[in-house]
Amino acid sequence: MSTPPTRYTTRPGSNDLLTEGVRALVMQWGTVVGIATFLATRALHFPTEASFDLSVIAGGVTLALSIYVRFFGTVARLLRTLRDVGIQHRADDGTVIGPKLYGRPRHRGRNLLVRLQLPPGTGLRDVLGQQDRIEHQLGVELHAWMDGKILHVEVLRHPIPARVDYADFYRGPRPAGKLLVGLGKGRRGALWVDLAALPHMLCAGTTGSGKSSLLRATLTHLLLTYSPKQLRVVCIDLKRVELAPYASTPHAMFPLADTIEKAAAVLEQVRRELDDRLADLQRLGFTDIGGWNDAGLGLPPWPYIVVVADELAELTTRDLGSDKAAKACQQAALSRLSECARLGRSSGIFLILSTQRPDADAIPGQIKANLTGTAAFRVRNALNSHILVDSDRAAQLAMIPGRGLWVCERVEEFQAVYITEAESRRLLEEKWGAPVVSQGRQCIDGAPSSEDSE
Repeated sequence: MSTPPTRYTTRPGSNDLLTEGVRALVMQWGTVVGIATFLATRALHFPTEASFDLSVIAGGVTLALSIYVRFFGTVARLLRTLRDVGIQHRADDGTVIGPKLYGRPRHRGRNLLVRLQLPPGTGLRDVLGQQDRIEHQLGVELHAWMDGKILHVEVLRHPIPARVDYADFYRGPRPAGKLLVGLGKGRRGALWVDLAALPHMLCAGTTGSGKSSLLRATLTHLLLTYSPKQLRVVCIDLKRVELAPYASTPHAMFPLADTIEKAAAVLEQVRRELDDRLADLQRLGFTDIGGWNDAGLGLPPWPYIVVVADELAELTTRDLGSDKAAKACQQAALSRLSECARLGRSSGIFLILSTQRPDADAIPGQIKANLTGTAAFRVRNALNSHILVDSDRAAQLAMIPGRGLWVCERVEEFQAVYITEAESRRLLEEKWGAPVVSQGRQCIDGAPSSEDSE
């Protein structure tokens, strides 16, 4: 069974026995609780008047809570809203049949998992078609799916913070994974991605939307967490702004590729490494890098290779005029990127691509088809949003820097991890000291680095 690429570390849940007992208690009639309270207090030799008063209070509070849950709670409002938006069936005799609760709701912190029986003639498509209206009326986010004839609705009520500080986020618990990256916090809690399972990611959004901050936080975490023997990075940045500090760490396979010619050259080297690894896997009968590294046959372990390209449109759509040599390099770079996207997973070569132009020209189809996960921040229009998330949600995001949508197994809103450029540089310098630049295949195979000399 494959490991899902997206992981969550949630806030403390409420599924313990005590909470479930209290929840079951408040769903009963107040008279039962009142009688039980009266009998218990009398057994403890309370005065009759005190026992009666306590039983009335306990019964009244329980009844009030029960009425609130049954008529004004989240589940009750969800059922009413579904009827209001047309998820109902009118029988021949005029009777209106709406969705019915199936079993008890399951609580996960403030979030709920509700199972419903839909009325005849309605289905998941009807619910998804009205999802925006339902979410707006309830003030929550929904995730719905069918299991047999039962509709499962995950009601996400946790608020999304307006800012997620890098230090606070990575101080918290984290799930297991081979190459973990923290994206931020959503309605399910901390949102993590295992690049080794993903394996390729796209970050897109307008200038100032938060994609560069997420890219900075992602690289900072990777370079602080994994040694040069475990991870190598290839930085392509034709704007020469965002990725220069990370191309000067011991993890860098090459200096910063800041021209189309350099990008084509380094991607050609990555493709050669890909070919060598695939040949070695075939020769020894392994299926992926995990089998190679865990074989215990005295084989030198392979580091993961993460190719990071900031502002992909500068590489894919730049007008090169009549420069035939530059055009040839541009085409070669795109071909190598596409090949790495198609073939890189088994050999441990992953892509993180970023752009503020999420259109078909900036992200060629043969590359986009293999980008498994997308972090979509606010975009200019609904067309760009549909390219990224198949809806206009990315164009309607709140104008909060770092607010985005993660698209992988599902679409969910989150607030991205934030770190300043100065803090990122400081942390990397404290960890690795003076910048060291490694080059060529020699560094891949384990040439001495700053870590080896420690």
